[in-house]
Amino acid sequence: MSETSQFVLHLMGPDPFGSGGSFAPTIQKTRLIHAAVRYFITRSGEWDLEADGVPLCQQDMLGALLIFSVQVTDGMRRIGISVTKREAEDYYYIWRVTGAMLGIPAEAMPETLTAARELNAELVEGTYGPSAEGIELPRNLLRLYEEMVPGKAFDGVVAAMVRQVVTEEVAGWLEVPSSRCPVAHQRT
Repeated sequence: MSETSQFVLHLMGPDPFGSGGSFAPTIQKTRLIHAAVRYFITRSGEWDLEADGVPLCQQDMLGALLIFSVQVTDGMRRIGISVTKREAEDYYYIWRVTGAMLGIPAEAMPETLTAARELNAELVEGTYGPSAEGIELPRNLLRLYEEMVPGKAFDGVVAAMVRQVVTEEVAGWLEVPSSRCPVAHQRT
């Protein structure tokens, strides 16, 4: 999670694509990590390439791109953060550039935000669903965040925010606990 956060912070930093920005090295590192993961997973003897396909394939990467672009701006709106149409389009464009740098072919990425939303909906419908792994990962991440923040004042805040930014259906699949935190009651 910290690596992903750092990736996004470098992307949102000043002049991320310029020669002085820290984003180009971050992209290079990410591509190398993806290649290493593919290499080791496919050679582990535990991965069924025929049944499960290539790990970190183009569809997986495109799905992640849509999560970080379309789903982020939609989630921001759900929690009451104003995102104009232009800001959402610009943000998606930045992620398209990022996707190209990560090796996603331009023709695989929708050109417009509207088309990206449509593809995102198709991918969510076709690939999302409840799973044991989908329950375990957020449970462990929520526990980690609860342990990282001292005291009790912010207990439940992260779970409440997750429930705010994903749909009710996805929150149910992930078994994200309900919270009495005030932010959990602001959904519109």
